[in-house]
Amino acid sequence: MSSFQAKFRMMKMNKSLQNLVLFKAGWLACVFLAAVGKPALATLAVAAVVAIHLYRSPGPVKESAFLLCAGLIGLTWETFMVQAGLIEYPASSATGGWAPYWIVAMWVLFATTVNHGFSWLKRHWMLTVVFGLVGGPMAFLGGAAMGAAQFSNTAVSITVIGIGW
Repeated sequence: MSSFQAKFRMMKMNKSLQNLVLFKAGWLACVFLAAVGKPALATLAVAAVVAIHLYRSPGPVKESAFLLCAGLIGLTWETFMVQAGLIEYPASSATGGWAPYWIVAMWVLFATTVNHGFSWLKRHWMLTVVFGLVGGPMAFLGGAAMGAAQFSNTAVSITVIGIGW
């Protein structure tokens, strides 16, 4: 491997790591702010991370379309979860059965990692399944522990979340 290839690979790795750090910071800010009843600020935290992500993206239009699709999938899935009575978002109880906007924003935030921080998982579909089965529920349990979500039946809700992810 040439010196140039090694530097390019290191630079790419650094961008992936930065992407994951930004995602985690956005996730923590969003969940904390939603838990304390500030869903608009939670969404602004996500918007800031998404803006940085799109600014740094080599194809911001294509990436924006991808993020929009993730938001629509998140809206559909989370609304299903709310209407099925599997999850409740206490700070956002007046949504008329729809998923609160801040949790939909979290789907967009997660999508910023798909083509960047977690792009290496595309080559390992079985590992992707395991990460979704375990990581999705862990994230929701973390959010519930912070007070951003509540489960009607934790075991059932976490199982459905794991299968969904």
